[in-house]
Amino acid sequence: VPLVVCCRLTDYRSQANHLELSRAVTIQPLTNEQITAYFAQIGERVVSLRTAFDHDPVLQELATTPLMLTILILAYQDSPLEEIKGGGSAEGRKAQIFATYTQRMLRRRKAETRYAPEQTIFWLSRLAWQMKHQSQTIFSLEQMQPGWLMKKWQRRLYYGLITGPICGLFVGLAA
Repeated sequence: VPLVVCCRLTDYRSQANHLELSRAVTIQPLTNEQITAYFAQIGERVVSLRTAFDHDPVLQELATTPLMLTILILAYQDSPLEEIKGGGSAEGRKAQIFATYTQRMLRRRKAETRYAPEQTIFWLSRLAWQMKHQSQTIFSLEQMQPGWLMKKWQRRLYYGLITGPICGLFVGLAA
């Protein structure tokens, strides 16, 4: 039976028992040369990002994964150099990049969306907090719990909607 195992290399090596696999592939971080070549392939839309990348070790460190490189490109394409430059720690820069990315993605939505950007950010932040609190990294509706509801009346309504029909079924069967 074909089997694929994905994990972080350091976590795998720290295990007492290792799997006997016929092959293993290790995904390496992107090199600066690969990133620069990708910027060149995209062209003029990322010229400011490419300039910032060439002179910013924090950006160079952040861009080593395909996901983060894509986020950087989507956040800063067609942006002036001044918007991309920043100081501070890698974590601070990452927060700045995600904030810029979020704003860009919200602007790409249709004008007649149901929720304002502030509401969207609030609920996504709340969802992220709950997932972190529950040690979840993948969002699934099936994994949501009533305790995630913010207000007491919301939890009561949920339990009422769930237990009401069940109690009605038992009463109906008993009669």
